[in-house]
Amino acid sequence: MNDRTEAVKAYLLDLQDRICAALEVEDGGARFVEDAWTRPGGGGGRTRVIENGALIEKGGVNFSHVHGDSLPPSVLSPSRRPSSSFFRVFTAPARRARSVSSSAMR
Repeated sequence: MNDRTEAVKAYLLDLQDRICAALEVEDGGARFVEDAWTRPGGGGGRTRVIENGALIEKGGVNFSHVHGDSLPPSVLSPSRRPSSSFFRVFTAPARRARSVSSSAMR
């Protein structure tokens, strides 16, 4: 993993810690239970659940960082891919080059 990936991962883990701490304070009694897990194909994460609190009946704040050599078949399925019109929404329209006449350059 490169330094930028590690920095983002550290930031997100710290953010998870801060969110959980703030929710525990607001609830006033319940505490998060953590399940740290690893993925055999690469990566892992932390699942945190809080329940039966004074304010929060049940909630979760999760983090995962997974990686591997290939994508699962479900992701590669054509029926799961967005249509080409999906990408046009996020792409700026192409600009046509303007021709400049020689009289305009004087």
